[in-house]
Amino acid sequence: MVNVGFESFRPVKYSVLLIISLVVGLHVQVQAQKALEIPRKIVVGIEKGDAKSVALFFNDNLELAVLGTENIYSKRQAEFILQKFFRENVPQGFYIKHQGGKKNTTYFIADLTTTNGRFKMVILLKETDQLVKIHQLRIENE
Repeated sequence: MVNVGFESFRPVKYSVLLIISLVVGLHVQVQAQKALEIPRKIVVGIEKGDAKSVALFFNDNLELAVLGTENIYSKRQAEFILQKFFRENVPQGFYIKHQGGKKNTTYFIADLTTTNGRFKMVILLKETDQLVKIHQLRIENE
């Protein structure tokens, strides 16, 4: 009887670990590529206080919450509300603190510094028919 020790299986064990690592790495990379990126025009629009530029990305109806007032608004109504907010709170700085999401959806949490203080912004984006749209926008006191 031949005694086969575990030493003879060492190359196989390392090969299996290498293959598993490659498969997991590729899976993570593919998943990361599927998450939506935040369109630069949204960020620039917020930095400039340009509600019209941001509204170009609004869904036909969206959930908008500004300083405690929350409702479902049409694209046009939401633009007027955001425009009023920017008139009263002129942006001075905008910093994205966190971003997450999955395929065809992403959200980000940001700090908005204005002439009247700091606010937290949360924006939910979804991609439908190859267009990225804002479905939810929240502005809260920091």
